[in-house]
Amino acid sequence: GESTAVVGTTATEPITTASVGESTAVVGVTDTSESITTTTFGAESTSAAVSTTATESITTASVGESTAVVGVTDTSESITTTTFGAESTAAAVSTTATESITTAFVGESTAVVGVTDTSESITTTAFGAESTAVAESTTTSEPITSRSTSSTFTTTTTVAYDHSAITTITTTATSTITSTTTTQDPSTCRNGTHILDNGNCVTIDQAIITAVNTLRNNPTNSTVVAKTLSQYISLISNSNSTLNQTYKLTANEIDTYLANITNINLIINTTDSILVAQQLNQRGNVMVLGASFTRGIGGQVINTANTDNITNSFSSAAAIISNQSITGVMSLNMLIIDKPTTYKDLDKSSDRFLASSVIVVALHRNDSASTPMNISLYFQVLQEYHPNRVAQYYCSFYDTTSLKWNESGCTMPENNTAFNRYECSCNHLSTFALVWSPYVTPCDTSTHVSMSNGSCLSKPNAQLETVNTLRGNTTNSTVIADALSSYISAITDSNTTLNSSYTLSVNEIDTILSNINNTNITINTNDSILVVQQPNQGDNVIVLGASFTRGTGGEVVNNTNKERVTNSYLSTAAIINEKSLDGVTSLNILIIDKPTTYENIDNS
Repeated sequence: GESTAVVGTTATEPITTASVGESTAVVGVTDTSESITTTTFGAESTSAAVSTTATESITTASVGESTAVVGVTDTSESITTTTFGAESTAAAVSTTATESITTAFVGESTAVVGVTDTSESITTTAFGAESTAVAESTTTSEPITSRSTSSTFTTTTTVAYDHSAITTITTTATSTITSTTTTQDPSTCRNGTHILDNGNCVTIDQAIITAVNTLRNNPTNSTVVAKTLSQYISLISNSNSTLNQTYKLTANEIDTYLANITNINLIINTTDSILVAQQLNQRGNVMVLGASFTRGIGGQVINTANTDNITNSFSSAAAIISNQSITGVMSLNMLIIDKPTTYKDLDKSSDRFLASSVIVVALHRNDSASTPMNISLYFQVLQEYHPNRVAQYYCSFYDTTSLKWNESGCTMPENNTAFNRYECSCNHLSTFALVWSPYVTPCDTSTHVSMSNGSCLSKPNAQLETVNTLRGNTTNSTVIADALSSYISAITDSNTTLNSSYTLSVNEIDTILSNINNTNITINTNDSILVVQQPNQGDNVIVLGASFTRGTGGEVVNNTNKERVTNSYLSTAAIINEKSLDGVTSLNILIIDKPTTYENIDNS
């Protein structure tokens, strides 16, 4: 074995030792005419002591790992052999014999028992050994599988002698292996890239794909729909995912899934959203009217008992349906999304920008009767969406037909300075938000330019400012696009002749336009339209180009309006074949109505 056995003998004949495995006591015995004392110290805390007087040779067994070897001898007197086995295994044999002895061969961690044949009687003493191995328990970022196995084997040795008796020895050993299952520690998985999803540690992108696929399979279980939708909102709100648009739900899909939740009373409240699907009539004559959400705290159901408390608090967003509007209504479904990244760049064809959380509302009625609707809305301007210029706010809903924010049916929001919020109401249900548009100081466009920051500059001053901006070191695509559009307006119909050093060349305009990237911008004025768009807009909408009509302005052309645009009295348009846009990440187009820069560029 791995340690050394010390043997002291006095002998006149050769010594035969056992061939043994690791951690085994080695016993050597000899044939002498005198007495022999053999002392052996086994490996790994195993000791074996044998005292024998023999006149015949002894053969010991070849045994496996961690086994005590017992040697017995043929004498005319009695022989006592005592062995202390390795790893807490002991075997003791006492025999009286006149013939040689053969020991049985057994497996790992088993005591070897030797049996002899005598002319008087046969005494067999066997002590079985059992070894159990326990697998180490660990905590990992992957699920652990529990496993338990056991095996039993039997070795049978038949010993034949010259005498009539035949002795059969059977030794049985059992080995058991047990794996321990450890509960997964969620902290090892929940981080910026992974999440624990149904007990499995997966990437956030994988969890998003699973949630989207689950919802698009149209499950009929409303609880599954609600929980999956809430999980999706949390995943997408806290993800830097670069997943293909295919695996991002559209605003229309979110509306549909929320409306499909029926016949349950459920509230799912997280730090990212609150989803409410409630029967309107609750206990104690309490009626559910809406919901609120406070950033950093979570959401709350609004009912007839707590309305005043909610409206007098600093909620990030809230929606309350009037008592008169719930006649015939069985249940109310409402989803408030704290960080509505899905809705941030939905409207790419107007100058409306998201400023608040988003509220999605749906009702289920017990009849087809239509009751006049009035819903009160409360929005705080979120820090990440705060305008970078003087702004005009609007209470809007997202029109899934025109793909634009629309103020129709909603009042102008009023600023409640006491609670730092804007309040308004609408006469229909939909997906609501507070949006803003740059406040533009009224300008005489024949002599002045309305700048993106809301100011009004004379055309010469606007030209100077925009050229300096465009020739500066800015890399902000929004700033570049605003300055280029304003420059075009500044030089259009201008009666002021500036130094040519403040006039952009054709090559400069090309370069500036191509440098605008990683954004979705549409700037539409009476003088030009500038479009910087990803071709794939989701919802099967593909941006193909732009058009411009003098006196009206420009329009983004996509696969849904292409036919209408090409059949209109436009001044100019550019439309790219859809197949040519494969692999294109950004389409940049500038249409200039009165291109004075280009009038005299070809002098040849």
